[in-house]
Amino acid sequence: MDAQDYMQLMSQTSVLLYTDERDIEGWPRKADLPYLLSRVDSWSYSGTVSNQSRYIARSFLQPYGTTEGTAALHLLKAIKDGQFRGYGRKDYPDEKDEILAWARAEAEKMGTGE
Repeated sequence: MDAQDYMQLMSQTSVLLYTDERDIEGWPRKADLPYLLSRVDSWSYSGTVSNQSRYIARSFLQPYGTTEGTAALHLLKAIKDGQFRGYGRKDYPDEKDEILAWARAEAEKMGTGE
């Protein structure tokens, strides 16, 4: 699944659970940078994703869902870090500017600069 397929899926769900306790390594891929950079300013709805143990620890009454922009930032961070971690509605990468600068520089190296 590429990042665009993922974002389409998440536009149709509130929370996606995965059962493996480990973070997902090697996904998404650098090839997804241009698409994700095009979505960082989007306010369109996106669901959240969490591994099952993190989800169970949260209140079931808490509303889920975030924006495509927040989801895109998490996916860009995953590419930068080399592993994807789940994220919740209120989780927002503190290092947004650093993530975006890195992603834009990497996209430029690929010849697909934003």
